[in-house]
Amino acid sequence: MITRQERLERLDSAIAEGRIIHSKWRRVEGGREYVCLLAALSPEVADAEDAEDCPADVMPLWLALLTPDLDDYVSHEYRPTLIRRYAGLAHRWHVLDADAWQRCDWAARRVALVEARSHTDYEPSVEVCDLVIALLDRALAGDEPSAQEWADAMTVARTVAMTVASTVAETAAATAAAASWAATATAAAATAAAEKAAAASWAAGPAAATAAWDRIAEAILDAIEVEIEMAEGDG
Repeated sequence: MITRQERLERLDSAIAEGRIIHSKWRRVEGGREYVCLLAALSPEVADAEDAEDCPADVMPLWLALLTPDLDDYVSHEYRPTLIRRYAGLAHRWHVLDADAWQRCDWAARRVALVEARSHTDYEPSVEVCDLVIALLDRALAGDEPSAQEWADAMTVARTVAMTVASTVAETAAATAAAASWAATATAAAATAAAEKAAAASWAAGPAAATAAWDRIAEAILDAIEVEIEMAEGDG
């Protein structure tokens, strides 16, 4: 059993020694182990090469699934900040309970949808993004929508996404609608929505997509930090 302190020491050591890599789970070079950001906290992930193997007491599944994308797709310039902030929050997020983590999840989905929405003015795509954002806002305000409301939103979002994808040439419109559909799902929702949001920016080129990932990553870390600060204040 790996203790929380051992995991944090493993992460800190990898960062201090420049052994954090991206686009690969792990590699050994010159007798030194290099690991991605998630694998630095979870050697289980490195062994399985699967984010789903990250123990639930390390972080919730949605964040484990999202972390490799954040690590892989942010800009070269932003990556050191991402790694530093992520590690700092990892040292503190043990104070978060299930409700706080759920709010972080909803916030991450919202961040992705706002990003996706910003890349299109195609009305059906904008409307369905706004529909799901409104549900997420309710959830974040303490008025969690019912399972039926989420299911109804998923049905609408799926219909719009499929219709837009088959009838509209604008890629951003299709991917924004797809992001709204993705954001109504469960464990992988934040990851899928973020991926769609970044894809929506591709019409403006790869640099725009990278900038979108930077904004998404920063906003998600901000949301986690807000919850940590509230929890620490309550303590």
